[in-house]
Amino acid sequence: MKNITLILIFAFINLAQCQTANIITETEFNAIEINGIDLTSIKNTLGNQNAIEALFGLAVEKIIDPDGEFTHFEYDGFSIGFSAIISGGTIEQPILGGFKIKNNNYNITIQGVTFTIGDNINLLGDVVFNIPPNNI
Repeated sequence: MKNITLILIFAFINLAQCQTANIITETEFNAIEINGIDLTSIKNTLGNQNAIEALFGLAVEKIIDPDGEFTHFEYDGFSIGFSAIISGGTIEQPILGGFKIKNNNYNITIQGVTFTIGDNINLLGDVVFNIPPNNI
């Protein structure tokens, strides 16, 4: 019982630390930029092919579900996808499901700091890792 109590105490301490470390607001999150284009602008395309290509140019590969449940655009070193089946998404308003930057042709800016593949992680400032003690 003593071990379970100790583990729960450490779990709650780590949870509390997670609540305060490296958290950005929703406004800051939406201001994240990919090659100078903020996430709000990207989200507002709703995965529409013409709107996405107006932001990023012609895609190398496109996967557009005929039922409207998802779209995926592949570029040289970057991919982005939208989905209607993610919680809160609909056919009319799909949600940005994710993006992947795979080479240094694309950069990302978070809170005014721009970085890309190959940059030193120190550009991001202090990064806090919540590592539990070895004696648990």
